[in-house]
Amino acid sequence: MKQLSQIYFLFLLIAGVSGCSSIGYYSQAVSGHVSLMMAGEPVEQLIARDTTSEELKAKLKTSQQARQFARDTLSLPTGDAYSEYVALDHPWVVVNLVAVPEFSLEPHRWCYLVLGCQAYRGYFNLDDAKREQAKFESDRYDTFVGGVTAYSTLAGSTIPCIPASPI
Repeated sequence: MKQLSQIYFLFLLIAGVSGCSSIGYYSQAVSGHVSLMMAGEPVEQLIARDTTSEELKAKLKTSQQARQFARDTLSLPTGDAYSEYVALDHPWVVVNLVAVPEFSLEPHRWCYLVLGCQAYRGYFNLDDAKREQAKFESDRYDTFVGGVTAYSTLAGSTIPCIPASPI
């Protein structure tokens, strides 16, 4: 865990020096990502647990059958993909903000350290996204905040609990 916190600090330092985005944004992105990784529970343990609902067990079994099909039939590398599960208390993993200048078809672009520039910005906290949205709206941008229901931790995908409903 100490090594993870050192990597987190180094990432935030580089983000602050790069000037391509605020340190606050990177802080919430890294801490949200790390919290998802730390909260993951092995799918096989959840399936075996007596306290797991039958509905959830069925969904988790389907995810494991899909992994097996990808590996055995399609010869795809599955690694640890979809081997962990995180139950969320809201219907999205992250929310994305999109901002477009009034009367324009070209969205605002945010630039990130590794990814380059994107036409959206992801937030783990809805209130953070709404605050940024308000700033853009005060500058006469049209905005949209939408929930994202799939997320990969890149260290093995996590299956979140996502009810099918809008924000």
